[in-house]
Amino acid sequence: MATDFDIFPRQALTPRDFKALGRAIRRWLDRCQKANDGVRWYDEESLEHLLKGEPPRALAAAVGAGAMVAVAGDSHDTPSMAPSTSEFVSRPSEWVMQLRLLPKAATRRQMVADVRRALPTDLVAEVLIDGRSWDEPQG
Repeated sequence: MATDFDIFPRQALTPRDFKALGRAIRRWLDRCQKANDGVRWYDEESLEHLLKGEPPRALAAAVGAGAMVAVAGDSHDTPSMAPSTSEFVSRPSEWVMQLRLLPKAATRRQMVADVRRALPTDLVAEVLIDGRSWDEPQG
């Protein structure tokens, strides 16, 4: 089953920090593809911005922009409509990097652990996994 990830970088990052976060996300995507987890789509424009040392697109610009890149012919899995900005009003950042993966992790706990291993947590304010915070109790 496909899982949506929304990565919100911390607001006070330097260009070097944005590059480091972009490289970590790129490695994670590459590892998912090689492990046959599957990468359904990701926001290529935001990843390019990060890799250049810039913040990803603002969420308001991402909504409905159609910048998601389908991977390996999975265009049928590209969302027809981006989430509305009202869903993210309480989030700690206005920037977001969105992607959809097919993780092999069997449980939410395993997915959260994998994301925490993949991303430099000191550069990330929040990650939503299918709309739920990675800090939310596993219940």
